[in-house]
Amino acid sequence: MSQEERICEPGALVLYKKKPAKVTAVDAKIHLQLENAKTVQVREKDITVLHPGKLNSLGELETLPEPEEDLAEVCEMLEETSDIAEFAELAYGEYTPVTAWAVCGLLDDGLFITGEPGSIIVVEPGQREAILAERREKAEKQAAWEAFIARVKTRKLEEGDRTSFFDVENLAYGKSPVSRLLKELKISEDPEHAHELLLKMGIWDEYIDPFPSRMGVSTDVAYPGIGEMKAEERIDLTHLAAYAIDDEGSKDPDDAVSIDGDRLWVHVADVSAAVTPGSEADLEAKELGSNLYLPNGVRTMLHPDAAEIFGMGLNETSPAFSFGIVLDGEGEITDTQVCLSTVKVTRLTYGEAQERMAEPGLASIWEFVERYRKRRAASGAIELNIPEVKTRVDEEGIVSITPIVPHQSRDLVGNAMIMAGEAAALFAVQHEIPFPFTVQMPPDVIPEPAGTITEMFKMRRKFRPSELRLSPDVHSGLGVHAYSRVTSPLRRYLDLLAHQQLRAYLQGSELLDEETILERGSIAFEGAKQMQRVERESTRHWKLVYLLQNPGWTGTGVVFEIHKKDIFLFIEELAMEVSVPAIPGVELDEELQLTLEHVNIPYRTATFSAERRS
Repeated sequence: MSQEERICEPGALVLYKKKPAKVTAVDAKIHLQLENAKTVQVREKDITVLHPGKLNSLGELETLPEPEEDLAEVCEMLEETSDIAEFAELAYGEYTPVTAWAVCGLLDDGLFITGEPGSIIVVEPGQREAILAERREKAEKQAAWEAFIARVKTRKLEEGDRTSFFDVENLAYGKSPVSRLLKELKISEDPEHAHELLLKMGIWDEYIDPFPSRMGVSTDVAYPGIGEMKAEERIDLTHLAAYAIDDEGSKDPDDAVSIDGDRLWVHVADVSAAVTPGSEADLEAKELGSNLYLPNGVRTMLHPDAAEIFGMGLNETSPAFSFGIVLDGEGEITDTQVCLSTVKVTRLTYGEAQERMAEPGLASIWEFVERYRKRRAASGAIELNIPEVKTRVDEEGIVSITPIVPHQSRDLVGNAMIMAGEAAALFAVQHEIPFPFTVQMPPDVIPEPAGTITEMFKMRRKFRPSELRLSPDVHSGLGVHAYSRVTSPLRRYLDLLAHQQLRAYLQGSELLDEETILERGSIAFEGAKQMQRVERESTRHWKLVYLLQNPGWTGTGVVFEIHKKDIFLFIEELAMEVSVPAIPGVELDEELQLTLEHVNIPYRTATFSAERRS
């Protein structure tokens, strides 16, 4: 019976949305009963008649017959095409609703026949073998997958199983939002659960820090080369004693200070001598925004060779961008000389400089910057003396945490750098140079001077974020009238951008316009903020590793916030914020004795027990 001869009448078996249905009535619409006993009314074009009937119930289709003939032989008897009635007669010996539905199953399977019920196409033997080979391969893969899942559940992995965790690693690294393995194990598909499973299975250890990758920051950069420095006129300042004062182990000293009578000089690495606007090195640095300082290494903004070429004091003499600043008796900047120079620099650590603070050179510089600091303080500068630490990871993976000692020499450098930033901003305003200014507007409520940890944390929360602008305004946190970052062009693109503008002005070259400054500066500004976020998360990771390496750690925490159920503390020796369950009677700024109980690397938490000190 051809497709045209199959009549749609009550009792007929039809195909509706790829499911069997029984016709119960025919009028303006065709009434169908579905497998779930639900009834619908459809148009004739919505169905395909498989058999005119009579089908008593869909339950008859639950048990399908086995073919009476070998299906391969049946296919050989047929021409290239057939229909459901002919194929059912040959394969099952009769054409009934049940055998018609069985043929539909063969069509769905696709091994022997394909096409539609009214136009069945026979699958060629060669194609059939290819399908079988593909199914065998798929079955083998599924069996291997199920065996792998069983090994994961029992934590008995075999050699080579690591590669099967690639999607879990991608999720933990933030490269993918899904994982087949986590879904199979009914584990939430998020980076923390992925990290947790990788640690549990021994695929990762605690030394893997996923945060740079998870936060979209690459630590593997193909750096373009640094351009060549051209011979150009420079002022010889090598007769001045210049000091580059940094942390021990610093490899990118980019500033130095010296004094000449009533003028303080801040000398900055002259990176713009080789990294010109629009060059490959410049464009790459703009995208990176700044150096990325991680406890286990540094990803630089510029080619690593840049520090060796331009670093202050790394060669006998150094090319510099120098800012010569004069203050009045009240600490206000009254004159700024900006020039390209050559300097001879002595490198000192903060500790070494501290031991030499009484020497005439450093003592004079200190008197100069102290006058400036007092003026900033009178203008509302906010100093937060929250203890800081250096977190480092050695080649063996051992984490060390050392306090940053608040040396007078550190204050000297910090104030000199702020002074240079204000002086450069005022110079740009005076000479109408399009410039990237950094602005921080005052908080709505001016905070009182902070003394305790609690007061400093409250004050920090009131700070407004700094902004990049093309017109100068106050930087309330620093207490200056105008400010631009200019002292770290080896490490921050905004500083390099400012240098490029100043260099163009000094040499009478074409300046970048405001639109270009804003476009380049905004990308770098956001990139630098992202580097800070990555550094913060990565440093916390390694601090937790430090605690893992020091089980039973004990120390003190200072209470800075009290909630109904939790107390928040600051551990000064770790520079780390933690929380513990509330303890009755505890007061702000009280010190509690803490004992480490547990560390959870994936969730970035450490659990402590806390006791009040007697």
